[in-house]
Parts: sequence; C-alpha cells; structure tokens
Amino acid sequence: MIRMADGELIVKRSGSRATLTLNRPEKLNTLTPTIIDGVARFFRAGGSDDAIRSVVITGAGGKAFCAGMDVSYFVPMESVQETERFVDAIQGMCFAIEESDKIAIAAINGYCLGGGCELAMACDIRIASSDSKFGQPESRVGIIPGAGGTQRLPALIGIARAKELMLTGESIDADEALNLGLVNRVVDRAALGTAIEETMNKIEGSSFHSLRSIKRIVNASFRPVGYGLEKAAFADCLLNGDGKEGIEAFLSKRKPKFK
Repeated sequence: MIRMADGELIVKRSGSRATLTLNRPEKLNTLTPTIIDGVARFFRAGGSDDAIRSVVITGAGGKAFCAGMDVSYFVPMESVQETERFVDAIQGMCFAIEESDKIAIAAINGYCLGGGCELAMACDIRIASSDSKFGQPESRVGIIPGAGGTQRLPALIGIARAKELMLTGESIDADEALNLGLVNRVVDRAALGTAIEETMNKIEGSSFHSLRSIKRIVNASFRPVGYGLEKAAFADCLLNGDGKEGIEAFLSKRKPKFK
C-alpha cells in the first residue's frame, strides 16, 4: 500500500479493489502536488499487481469530488519551465490512470470542476450523485485546462458543447452531464455507494484480460497531439498579465480586471 504524506490522499485496498480518496474536504478536495504525485504513483506502481482490477477515486467530506487545482500553488510560478513541469505532472497523473490496466471509476459526489473534472474524465467510468456540478472554469481566472481537458472534453461531449463550456466557464448539473455523455450514470446521493458496488461486481464478472485489452485499444484510438499544445498554452496564459491577475483576484475573492 502506498501511504500519502499529511493524509491528503487516503489509499485503501480490499481484495481486488482499491479506493483512492482525495482528503482535503475543507478545501473542497482541491489538488496539490502531493495528491497529483500520489495518484500517479499509485496507478504506475499498481500496474504490476494483477490482483487489483478496479480502482475507485472519490472525494472526502460530501461536498466535492474535486473542485480543481489549489491555485495558491500557481502564485510562485514565474517561468515557463516551472509551469511546464507542473503540466507534465498533472497530465502525467491523468495519463497514468488511462494507461493503467486497472478499471478506474470516478465516484463523483459534489463539485467536479477544473482539474477535478479532468481527473474524472481520465477515468474509464464516471458515476455521479444527482447534486454534483461539473465545469471547466479556468478561463474565468485567466488560464486554461491543463490536465487534458481541452482534449478529453471534446472527445466525450463533442466539440461545440465542449468549446462552450470552456469558453464561458459555466457549470452544469448532473442531469445535463449525463445527457451530454460526460458521465455514465446519475443516482441519488444515498445510492452512490450501491451504484459503485454494482459496477465493480460487473467488472469482476468479466475477463480481466479482455477488460484491459478493451481499455488499451479504445484509449489508443483518441490520443491527439493537442496535449503538447495545451502545455505550452497553459504556461503562456498563467505567466501573462491576465493569468496572474486572475489567480490573485480569485484568492482575494474579487472580480479580476483582465486586459
């Protein structure tokens, strides 16, 4: 078992199943470098363990799956090299989930925004509670999705609606996310655990060799070149005047004054 520093990521294993819980409920489970590294290391290390077949990712506290990146970590970034290293890390976390043989299930229980939505999109199956909210609001603070959102969101819901969500920064509810194809299933909050259990039981009833073959082949069909463009654009947006102003305004709880 991988143990995470400071309890920011709780990893539990039971037989062929594992659960990763983002554990910053007071911060709506926003991502930190510790969580990003921990999720990536789990999926990379777990790849050699055939006993684990399915992994659930969820958030602690009941209010959020993950409300995105903790943007306070962006404040000290002053160079392209720093920002590109960050994007390599957060894209790498999502690639680790996609490239793992394990079937990853996002149990979405509340806010699923920004990097949290990107984390969920990297999973194979997304099941959401009916009170969940989804969105890519990065443009409202002068940056862009940096964990693959510009690539996975259009693949899941279509180019037109994906552009609209990213350009406006608007959030959508669980029912609309289901209608768009962003999530596989929506259930009442109280039924989320049961829905996850039912899905894992179905997975365990199938050939694991077949499952990992399906996952690998399907994922290979839509890996675009745009991830590199996303990395470069994220650095450009974060380091220019609008990016810095947007982050500072967000942290100060005021409206940004973009150029």
